[in-house]
Amino acid sequence: MTAKKNRYLTVIVVAVLLLAGLLYAVWPDPFPTPEPMTFRWTPPTTGAVAVRYDVEIHAGVEGSDEVISTTVTEPEVTFDVEWVKLYRIRVRGVDQLGRAGEWSEYSLSHDRELDDPPSI
Repeated sequence: MTAKKNRYLTVIVVAVLLLAGLLYAVWPDPFPTPEPMTFRWTPPTTGAVAVRYDVEIHAGVEGSDEVISTTVTEPEVTFDVEWVKLYRIRVRGVDQLGRAGEWSEYSLSHDRELDDPPSI
């Protein structure tokens, strides 16, 4: 009787492994590689002309310490985003003399599932 139970369990384990292998082969990667996302904003219409923009990208949950800082010369920034992370950005313009304006409000949190990130 024990040999019969062992054979029965072996058949079940093999069937589960075959099913898992089949699902792995046809199921898309649940956490695919990062893909680029572009955030755009409207340059200021008053004051000195911005020649560059400081950008802070907060990745993860609100209050997260993960901050990516960069500088761009156009009113947009493109960066790789990962699944399961939320992203918020804020920007400030810097004029030709190096004077920085005030930081914008943070964008709303967005993740990779959204088609079009909003302008801020």
